[in-house]
Amino acid sequence: MSHPQRVPSTAGHEHSTADRLDSHRHMAGRIAHDLNNYLTAILGYGELLEGLLAQDPRARGFLKEMLQASGKAQDFSRQLQAFSGRLLMDPTRANLNDVLLDAEDDLVDILGPDVDLRIETDLRLPDVEIDLRHARSMFRWLAVDAVAAMGEKGSMRISTSVLSNTVGDTPWVLITSEDSGAPPAASNRLCYFEPYVQGDGMPKGIARTGVAGVVRQHGGRIELQNSERGGRCIRIRLPVVD
Repeated sequence: MSHPQRVPSTAGHEHSTADRLDSHRHMAGRIAHDLNNYLTAILGYGELLEGLLAQDPRARGFLKEMLQASGKAQDFSRQLQAFSGRLLMDPTRANLNDVLLDAEDDLVDILGPDVDLRIETDLRLPDVEIDLRHARSMFRWLAVDAVAAMGEKGSMRISTSVLSNTVGDTPWVLITSEDSGAPPAASNRLCYFEPYVQGDGMPKGIARTGVAGVVRQHGGRIELQNSERGGRCIRIRLPVVD
């Protein structure tokens, strides 16, 4: 006599996963807060030293390296803050075409000379309400994540458009970021915007978790798709200002 098979419930696993992520976000927020305080002091005193060392080129060279490293560490701290959902917000009405074009030089520097960057903007793009500092960081972190995915050679395309509205739905501004990096395995898609650790014990994917954090704190949505060009495609939706 056959007996019906029981399908194990995933509710407990999903609950424990959510608790784990909440715990990680809380810890990341605390670490980022303390780290940012230390870095603020280092950068502040370093900038004061620049004036005092004006006649010592060798010392100024060392100081420049210190300030650049501190700036990168501060950017990493902001990514952790975004992941934790604890970004300080000062939203204003803005057009993301302007933010993207203003950030173009930064994106070129991040991607390097061997990555082909294309920026396409929709002139009909409506405004959104967003913190301009975090909007600029969002585009920069997309470029950082693209380099991590494809290396120092490849292509990246960032475009803006208006997402077609359906009845009863909120109108959205759509940001599409495509690059030639390899898309993840299907099993990794659900947790793609959460940090992870590889065999070397170092956290990975922090830049894109920062992007996701910025998007979520502004009431938006983020998803991963396969690009029609064979690489990765990250789609970001942000609500239009009424």
